[in-house]
Amino acid sequence: MQFLLIILSVIILFVLYKLLRQNKTYTYTRTTVISYQPDGTEYITTTDETGMVIVTHNMVKIDGTGYFYNTMDSHKAEAILHYAKGKLRSVNIILPIGEKSYFIPDVKPQRRPKRR
Repeated sequence: MQFLLIILSVIILFVLYKLLRQNKTYTYTRTTVISYQPDGTEYITTTDETGMVIVTHNMVKIDGTGYFYNTMDSHKAEAILHYAKGKLRSVNIILPIGEKSYFIPDVKPQRRPKRR
């Protein structure tokens, strides 16, 4: 019985590891909203705000709301991911009145303090 529980635990851990490894998590620190007015002008608003961006294989979730960036048969692309030098720099969400951009900062890894 204990052997069966250990095997089951290992299988569950492996599945959870695979599920969590597929997603990449980022934080954003600034947003910009571009609204297109009926007369053809653009209205741009930039705000300092923070939140979470999770990228999966075909969807991006921003603060819990999902948007497709890979087009599928029944879905139109709702988001555009912008990469520079292999790193995610921004995510643009296409809105009915314009678009909203979420900017991901370049975070440098911190060094660990030396132990004495």
